[in-house]
Amino acid sequence: MERMEYSIQTAEGDLKFELVRRKMKHIRIRVTGARQVVVSAPHRCAVGVVTEFVKKSEAFIRRQLAAVEAARARRYPASYADGDVFTYLGRRAVLRVRPAKRASAAFEDGVLTLSVPPGGSAKTQFIRWVSRQARAVFAQRLAVSASEFAGADGLSVSAKRMLTRWGSINPAKGRLSLSVHLMRCETDLIDYVIAHELCHIGCMKHNAQFYRALDMHWPQRREMDRRLAAYGLVDF
Repeated sequence: MERMEYSIQTAEGDLKFELVRRKMKHIRIRVTGARQVVVSAPHRCAVGVVTEFVKKSEAFIRRQLAAVEAARARRYPASYADGDVFTYLGRRAVLRVRPAKRASAAFEDGVLTLSVPPGGSAKTQFIRWVSRQARAVFAQRLAVSASEFAGADGLSVSAKRMLTRWGSINPAKGRLSLSVHLMRCETDLIDYVIAHELCHIGCMKHNAQFYRALDMHWPQRREMDRRLAAYGLVDF
């Protein structure tokens, strides 16, 4: 698969996008949760044709970028500055940023205090803190759910910065991966995503057999899916 980075000037300013060549008939544009513009195009489609298509689609792209940023700012610190608010396990929390000689993070009573040394980044420290918390929370929630699913014993779980899916599983290797962005969500949503992945132990496809198994554990799965969609997979 061929990938190239491009940048064009438009009436609204600089617009960057990644061009991905695929076996397809039409050009498609996707804005990711990381605020990246990905343009998929047929192998023989000229770059000039792609560029013109992007320019004509600029209003759509700008709207999508704004929507992703709005979704990010609703749940993550707006600028990672002192006093910003964010969502942690479904609840409102406040960020406090303090200058210090050494980096540290402490969370108590809904307040996350980051001690940031000179030249340090509050955002980087926030991401590291969330990732550490995710590994502990995911392991704890998996332990609660594993007994309900055959073949779930002995699974290892990791927190990854996934933006295309909430979770994935490799039963053969005994690995469960969950998106670190689940840490914004209530614990029942984390449990639901874990159950979704554990149901894949018996059926890797999203077919009728899979959904029957999931319905046994989460008959309200459509409501859970709507709640997950409301959070959206957006980056820090």
